[in-house]
Amino acid sequence: LKVQCQRVQRVERELSLSSDLGEKVKNMRLMLQESHSGIAQLCALVNQERQKRDQYTQGLKQQRLRTELLLQLLHHFKNRTQELAPQSLPDVLAPSSGVDAPQEPMTPQPRAMG
Repeated sequence: LKVQCQRVQRVERELSLSSDLGEKVKNMRLMLQESHSGIAQLCALVNQERQKRDQYTQGLKQQRLRTELLLQLLHHFKNRTQELAPQSLPDVLAPSSGVDAPQEPMTPQPRAMG
């Protein structure tokens, strides 16, 4: 009878330990699920940030291209205006007789309403 009581006590201790381990495993599974959920949320946020970065990078590339095109256009107009500047006009327009000819005014004259 004493041996049987010891066996029962041992089984009860093992059952108690098993129950404790089962509870710990259950708690760990819940913690693991929470961890997986948190990681999934972080992954989604990282993907959103990557998409935004890609959009901003593409926008920056387009802006750089626009800036470059504008610089080329400004350079072209600068060169054209320098070509048309009065100092670069041919001497054909200047009178060769030495008499100053009247010149057209540089600003347009107001028109008379009629």
